[in-house]
Amino acid sequence: MAFSSRPLAVPRVEPSSIERVADAFVRGLRCSSSEATPAALREFSTLLDESLSRALPPADWSFIQSCLGDAKKALQCSRQDRLEEARRLWDEVWRLALSRLQSLSLIGRMVLEIFLHPGYAYLRYKMGDYEGSRENIRCASNLDHRLVTEFGLPCLGAQRLQLAHNLLRIHTRLGERNEAIQLGAMLLDYLELRVDPPSSDLLSVRMVLDSAPGGLVEHYFDKITGELAVCLAGAGDAGAPRLFQPLMRHAKSAGCLHDFAPRAHAWMRMKQLGLNDEIAGFLEMAIELLQAGGAAMPTLWFATVLEVVALCRSLGGHASALADRMVADASALIDAPWELKQAAHARGQESSNCEEDEP
Repeated sequence: MAFSSRPLAVPRVEPSSIERVADAFVRGLRCSSSEATPAALREFSTLLDESLSRALPPADWSFIQSCLGDAKKALQCSRQDRLEEARRLWDEVWRLALSRLQSLSLIGRMVLEIFLHPGYAYLRYKMGDYEGSRENIRCASNLDHRLVTEFGLPCLGAQRLQLAHNLLRIHTRLGERNEAIQLGAMLLDYLELRVDPPSSDLLSVRMVLDSAPGGLVEHYFDKITGELAVCLAGAGDAGAPRLFQPLMRHAKSAGCLHDFAPRAHAWMRMKQLGLNDEIAGFLEMAIELLQAGGAAMPTLWFATVLEVVALCRSLGGHASALADRMVADASALIDAPWELKQAAHARGQESSNCEEDEP
């Protein structure tokens, strides 16, 4: 299937289709987010705790767990944009860690750092210190690699997936679409097609990941696809087909590998239909994704919202009004991506300017 280099075509769309979109959005909104930790992450966390408790001296593991309890509070503040409080809590966590660092074993020191650096990287990310955030992520990833190869802890190879995802988020936040697609496509090839990474700087060899629960691999495939989906959402410019091209291998596989990551593959097929101006098929796929909601993988749902909003705005009339409602309602959710919140802010500014221009 050849991609069109033209913007998303806008043929006549039946009013009933717009009504179905609106209904699907409302249904999805009701189950759009979930506070529960995904089962795959809970399973991995249990395996990781068991592995580390066997590998570490008991005193080291006890101290690390107490530090992580404090770090969790700091992380929660970062997520809630209470950044000054988060910074203060992180200062206390680092002081506590440094006070005992020399008394820990080498493996204990390394494990403590691989847990603290990612959380602190998130605070720096939220504060706009992207290079500092990258520095913390790379440090944690290097320590992960050493613990896998030198200390025989293969479970930590899977933790590097979250670190890679964090780097991907920085690219998308900075609007670096080419870099985001390049990194994201490499990660998806690694997860689904079992392609080894070009180096060990960011990921372990694929054989290491094979020891991780299958659900965890699928979780990160969905998560990374969701990040790329938000990055590409609504893109109908001439460069969109070129950007999407690295994901074609996965769009074609359609999750046929034992029904692997069906929702992520559904989004890829939807995007492919949109880029080819097959609007009827695009809407059918979008309706399915919208009504499924985002409880399992919020970013894929939010990206679908952005895709549909772009089409509805181009249609005008009632469809455009629906687009405004979708952006307002979806952007108000606590886990709405930055791109959607920016879209809501931009729409608000546009409306304000229009009011000021009225006589």
